[in-house]
Amino acid sequence: MGTLEIENLAKDLLAGKFTFETEDYSQAINQLISIYKLDNALYYLKQMADLDDYSITFALSFILEHYSKPFINANRDEISQLTLQAISKGYLRANNYFLYPLTYFMENDDEYLCFLDLLQNEQNTLQNDALRHLYYFDTYKYEKLNHLSKQLDFSLFYNLPSKINKHWFEQQTKGKPLLYQKVVASAVYKTVKDKKLVHSLTDMTDAELFDFIYIWLPDDTL
Repeated sequence: MGTLEIENLAKDLLAGKFTFETEDYSQAINQLISIYKLDNALYYLKQMADLDDYSITFALSFILEHYSKPFINANRDEISQLTLQAISKGYLRANNYFLYPLTYFMENDDEYLCFLDLLQNEQNTLQNDALRHLYYFDTYKYEKLNHLSKQLDFSLFYNLPSKINKHWFEQQTKGKPLLYQKVVASAVYKTVKDKKLVHSLTDMTDAELFDFIYIWLPDDTL
């Protein structure tokens, strides 16, 4: 698809010519993944972020999920601003997609705080999706989160004891909310890469924690 066709699609989307979740809408947002080819791509992305229309916010999230690293690297500050603006609208399904560019360009405190807000969201799917992204962070990001967070301890991702057992896990999580337990389970799993072992450390009675460990933690055996 040429740049003229892509630009016309962007204009039609902003004009409200596509109905959310129709075949035409789906085709349009799939084609708009190539919006990065436009010299004025940022102009259209900013307009999408400005509009308080779920179908357009979702389209933006879908486009940015399939982000171009060179494009984001060249326009980091602008992409950050429009992503944070769009996330603040609170559309849960869109915010699942926004996690992809956010966790790629995270650098400043406001971006880390935005991630923490998504992580601490009461909607279980969004929370678990944020935790899945958390698993792939490096030590620098864990240290940054640990510095900014007042409710969660991310230090276990880079400072896990050499010997852990059921008693240790209980001491870490006793009286703590489920999210805290998920973070501890994630940190342990990042080191041991054994879901059965991680689950055996818990009291093995919490169905949500079971689902998180076996469904949401990545199948990472490398």
